[in-house]
Amino acid sequence: MAPKPAAPASFNVVVVGQQGRLSYEALLFVASLRTMSPDFKGRVLVAEPQAGPLWTKDPAISDPAVRAALEEMGAEIIPFESRHFGESYPFGNKIEMLSALPAGEPFVFFDTDTLITGDLAAVPFDFDCPGASLRREDTWPQPQLYGPGYTGLWKSLYDKFGLPFETSLDLTQPDG
Repeated sequence: MAPKPAAPASFNVVVVGQQGRLSYEALLFVASLRTMSPDFKGRVLVAEPQAGPLWTKDPAISDPAVRAALEEMGAEIIPFESRHFGESYPFGNKIEMLSALPAGEPFVFFDTDTLITGDLAAVPFDFDCPGASLRREDTWPQPQLYGPGYTGLWKSLYDKFGLPFETSLDLTQPDG
């Protein structure tokens, strides 16, 4: 087996933060990162959806104390526009925030309800082979009786954002 490539010296950490509970979770996430991984050299990005036609209320972090605390801990709040999902499918923020990330810079995304409990720089992330969460509960819509199935649902997203779907497939596993 070939040795796993070393993680780059610096990579970004990203969470989605917005008005309400997620803003406080983002604050706790950044505080745990700074406490447990004080030598982390990458950027900490809090991706923030902006007001627009897909939101009934402004989703931006409105509490000035939360914004100030995030910035005080070195987090950068980066805005992004909701073009496809917005309020009707909040999990879509995880997809749409990708457009706001710095091009060509490796990153790790975390949900805001994550707490960092060790040195993040010691985790052997493989940025040459991107991966997804090992989360075990359904957050994706259930396929309808007459389709499309999971493959069709995922492929439509890849197509929408101009990503190569076929390279994401693990052909050692059954379809779906």
